[in-house]
Amino acid sequence: MSARHTTSVAIIGAGASGTLAAIQLLHRSKRAALPLEIRLIDPSPTTGRGIAYGTDDPRHLLNVPASKMSAVAGDPEHFCRWLAVTKSCRDASAFVPRSWFGEYLASSLREAESASCARVERVYRTVTEIHRRTNDTTIRLDDGSRFRASHVIAALGSPGGPNQLLPATLLRSNSFVSDPWAPGVLDAVADEPGDVVILGTGLTTVDVAIRVAR
Repeated sequence: MSARHTTSVAIIGAGASGTLAAIQLLHRSKRAALPLEIRLIDPSPTTGRGIAYGTDDPRHLLNVPASKMSAVAGDPEHFCRWLAVTKSCRDASAFVPRSWFGEYLASSLREAESASCARVERVYRTVTEIHRRTNDTTIRLDDGSRFRASHVIAALGSPGGPNQLLPATLLRSNSFVSDPWAPGVLDAVADEPGDVVILGTGLTTVDVAIRVAR
């Protein structure tokens, strides 16, 4: 009898999207009894956070009730049960801190792996090259190592960099903050006197306004 083929998946990005993809693959692997190897690749020391859930400010809340945030298809109360056990929060309608959801995703990944016949390897490196071949893909990391995967998922998040629609004088100004999520970058803004102009009207704007409010 020939050996059973093991499917290998490389997920580039270990934020919320990459972690959710890994969780779903693990659940499908369990149901199908499919041997599966997953590499979750990201230099970040955390898993499941990314930008959206990487904040440690408890005032940054989910904009959806806890009852709508399950990471497990077919189990809508999964997140609520986790909150009840780990945070003593039993209000399904609560808008809980976003950092809790990042913690929950990392926990859900460990739970899914322990119940599956698949294996997850968390790789704390940066992908530098991807070469697609006929039957698989070769991936090179920033330490020079390489490996092959039968499938690749790119969960790269939002692209960074300053907005090119802004004037060059503003982009060069010491008063301009291009990345409000950089560690400690808003500390001085919150402590110094004077007005703050926030460009944008999305969720990040609300987060920054809460953070720098005096």
